[in-house]
Amino acid sequence: MPSEKQYLIALSSIPELGPARIKKLLEHFGSAEKIWHSSKKEMSMVDGIGERIELKVSEQRQTDPSDIPLEFNDGAKVISLFDRDYPKKLLNIYDPPPVLYVKGCILPEDGTAVAVVGTRRPTRYGIEMTKDLVKGLVEAGITIVSGLAMGIDAAAHEAALEEGGRTIAVLGTGVKKIYPCCNRNLADRIKESGALLSEYYEVKEIEKWTFPRRNRIISGLSLGTLVIEGTSDSGSLITAGFALEQNRDVFAVPGQIDRELSKAPNSLIKQGAKLVEKAEDILEELNIARLKRSKRTAGAVQPDLSPVENRIINCVCDAPKNIDNICAELNIGTRDLSPIITGLLMKGRLSETPGRCFYQKS
Repeated sequence: MPSEKQYLIALSSIPELGPARIKKLLEHFGSAEKIWHSSKKEMSMVDGIGERIELKVSEQRQTDPSDIPLEFNDGAKVISLFDRDYPKKLLNIYDPPPVLYVKGCILPEDGTAVAVVGTRRPTRYGIEMTKDLVKGLVEAGITIVSGLAMGIDAAAHEAALEEGGRTIAVLGTGVKKIYPCCNRNLADRIKESGALLSEYYEVKEIEKWTFPRRNRIISGLSLGTLVIEGTSDSGSLITAGFALEQNRDVFAVPGQIDRELSKAPNSLIKQGAKLVEKAEDILEELNIARLKRSKRTAGAVQPDLSPVENRIINCVCDAPKNIDNICAELNIGTRDLSPIITGLLMKGRLSETPGRCFYQKS
């Protein structure tokens, strides 16, 4: 018997349906299973669902949703609108992805996030501003969201990792194959201290239209979007546009007026975006206090814990890990590890994500 999530994945794989129509159908029928089994007449009662879409859904019903995987050998897993760990802010946008493919872990603290986007060919000024601003945001406990592109995106992810913070990369090409390939090592580091996510597991061919679509997810995950350098036709303007549609804040770093890469941020400032010179400008606008994040130090011994408990705490101090990862790193069997994990949870020394990953509690 297929699960509700498998029905939803099957529906979301119909290109003509799309996230906005799936949201309408869910509001009308109440569940993905009821949509799947609905008649042509029942579907026609939903605004925006025409005969062509009804035909595509009918064709999809020839497949068996129970065959759809929910986890993959490369560590990717599927979370849906119905799951507790689906990002709450993303639920509130007009067309939330029905399903997300995730490598890594999404934590409750990632609800306090800022998107940092900009040109793929930044100046030295752009890189330095990115590093400085991200450092200040991470120190305030903010998760950094970007798109793993070359340039400002990669610099933002790198800066967050260097400061011991969390970062989420939203991919336009699916989580199976990292694009651009030059950022594969960066992607591996991100999934250990945050998450890689996409509304696709795999995209057979790289299509330009998937990147603007992923931009709505970047802004949708965030309290606000910060633009650092970009031309007049920069993709970062698309992300800023989505942020405005989603009633989120837009921030921009001003640039020299005679430079092409200043056109995107300067234009946004003229239209009312918050001018940013330092991280405090963003924190004040979002009403977030700048509290120095306490960096957890691997190897630190907690006197009230046993040696094996200390080993577990230090194993997960930098990033959430599941039971299998902890067993492999510490060479401890699952049968021995499970009761110790339970004890650390009861002591309040560990926290658990909905996806059964464990991390050191602050």
